[in-house]
Amino acid sequence: MKMVKDFFLTILFCLVATLTLGAQTQQGYVKTKGRLGNNGKVIPGQRLPGAVVQILGRSAVVSGQNGAFSFQVPSDKYFVQNVKKQGYVLVDPETTYRTYTYSSNPLILVMETQSQQAEDKLANERKIRLSLQRQLQAKEDEIDALKREKKITQEEYQQRMEQLYAQQENNEKLISEMAKRFSQIDFDQMDELNQRISDCILNGRLTEADSLLRSKGDINARLVQLNHHHEANRLGRQNLEMSEALEQKNRDDLAQDCYNYYQRFALEHQLDSAAHYLKLTASIDTANIELQTATGIYISYYLYDMPLAISYYQRGLQLAQDKGDNELIIKINYLIGLTYYESRDYPQAEQYYSRALDLSERTLGKEHPTTAICYRAMGDIYQYHMNLPMALEQYKKALEIQERQSDVDDSDITNTYTSLGLIFVRQKEYTQALEYLSKAITIDEQRLGTDHPNLATDYYAMGEAYSYQENYQQALEHFNKALGIYQRYMNRNHPLIAMTYLKIGETYLAMLEYEQALDYISKAIDMYIQIEGENSPYLDIAYTNMANIYYRKADYEQALDYCNKAHEIYLAVYGNNNYATAMSYSHIGNIYAAMGNYDQALECYNKEVEIYEQQPDRYQADCGRAYYYIAESYHYKQAYQQALEYYNKAYDIYRKENGETHYQTIAVYCNIGAAYREMGDYKKALEYYTTAYPLMKETYGENDPNTVKVKQYLDMLLQMQQP
Repeated sequence: MKMVKDFFLTILFCLVATLTLGAQTQQGYVKTKGRLGNNGKVIPGQRLPGAVVQILGRSAVVSGQNGAFSFQVPSDKYFVQNVKKQGYVLVDPETTYRTYTYSSNPLILVMETQSQQAEDKLANERKIRLSLQRQLQAKEDEIDALKREKKITQEEYQQRMEQLYAQQENNEKLISEMAKRFSQIDFDQMDELNQRISDCILNGRLTEADSLLRSKGDINARLVQLNHHHEANRLGRQNLEMSEALEQKNRDDLAQDCYNYYQRFALEHQLDSAAHYLKLTASIDTANIELQTATGIYISYYLYDMPLAISYYQRGLQLAQDKGDNELIIKINYLIGLTYYESRDYPQAEQYYSRALDLSERTLGKEHPTTAICYRAMGDIYQYHMNLPMALEQYKKALEIQERQSDVDDSDITNTYTSLGLIFVRQKEYTQALEYLSKAITIDEQRLGTDHPNLATDYYAMGEAYSYQENYQQALEHFNKALGIYQRYMNRNHPLIAMTYLKIGETYLAMLEYEQALDYISKAIDMYIQIEGENSPYLDIAYTNMANIYYRKADYEQALDYCNKAHEIYLAVYGNNNYATAMSYSHIGNIYAAMGNYDQALECYNKEVEIYEQQPDRYQADCGRAYYYIAESYHYKQAYQQALEYYNKAYDIYRKENGETHYQTIAVYCNIGAAYREMGDYKKALEYYTTAYPLMKETYGENDPNTVKVKQYLDMLLQMQQP
């Protein structure tokens, strides 16, 4: 999951207008922003003449010499469609996304030159970076003092220093985000106390900022007071305009303070507290589409509260639909689909992804970067359905669009590279897989450093590629890199951490290090249960891996118990006609076969085959494997005719898929020979052993135990043919 563009706040809450019979005239003016000087004092902005203000559904108006303009408002609400002046840009792009309500207060539109914006952002970055460096020095001194006073051990000292430096490495993106936001604030519209608070945060005086914030009173008490004030306004009509103006001021002030608290806790990586104040901000500025959406992103990504995240997305979607902004409607539909996909509710994910793609193609065109993101999302859906060729086609369409566009975000391209890499892994085209995954890592490391959450996704994907190649040491190295980043950024119980534990456990399982595998997979299971309970859909793979461990340790009862738990989840999540469910039947069948319960094994294998035979072209190789297992079970039951029937079915598929010299084809040859030998049809047995032996000799070598056994049977049958 990757984060969408950053957002910023200049809170504007719609006031309830006094009802009139005719159109009302909304006053406003255009100005440059007020900026904070080095001494913390505000450098006032200047009024801007000659700016063209376009109100949706109205004729454009031009600001006069003092920057003033006015327009008729026939109803309560209106939208600012665009504001243009040569050489200037809107300081707050959210201006054109908000719903405004008529007010006696002027509409203030803030513009600035691009060069001034860039200069302010750079100056802010320097201030923030300097303050963080001072914090780092202070914390280093504090830890050094603890060590000198022998209050901590050398090991604790090293751990604290490592944690401190890891946090500092994470600050680059935060510096950029905060510098950008401060460069977009019009300080003329802040009172003196809020100006002081902003100056403290910008210059790293967080304790002073906290003190100033607390001087305003308890945030929750003020929220209660605000709600009481709003209720009084609803009931009372006397002095309505003055009261609502005061409500507006309190609302803006409270929202700003909540956001300041959010920033404060985000700087200290206190995710729960940061999320709390971000949610409070969203509850105050309910008409801000991007704020509602960004709150959903934060909650889904860092806290993994998917239902709550979707509720914020739905609020944003309703606002975007009311406004008729197709691009925002597309993006929010995509985000809702992504959240359902991450929750493994694939039908709902497909529904929202399809809506996003359809609207994007119709309104933005098939070459738009947003359409490319929708193509990639549909590729994920095709991959869920195991339609790898269609998934690859969608990913390639997305990449072709992104490579032709000059203004595509790097994160969108790296996401597509990662998707392509993983699809090539599943198709066993490892050279292409590593090429795309390496591209993603290189781009992300260059722009984000080596300790950003996006890199964790890249490292995890690369670990998967190495795991499929059986390069397990490299796989472990990359999975552990991903785990370290997730543990620094996410809540302690987060599915991404559990998922990485699971992958590390799977890797140890492949290396036959069962105790290590049990340790990591057990951690994953415990975490999934803590997050979502015993019925978590993420437990299916974990239970399957536990079954695999116990199967290899010949503890078949335990293996069967875990396999049945996994199977219940597969049925609930995927239904009875999905590839994952078919494989679950296969696993259970293998355990029954190992226990000598061949009737139960055959029942499972036949259910597996029923699923594959519905789409024989897609699952031909898997169908061949299932036929082979059915044949083996009949063979062990000495039901030789049925065994031969299914061996021959398996042979036809193996020969077509893999050729005559593949190990699976050779194994079928040998088993058919063995079945005929055990039936007493020595002539047919000799025919198959005669074909199998040179193939085994060439493939495995003359001294391989299986080659030697086949040679012994061949010699025995040849002797039996002699008179």
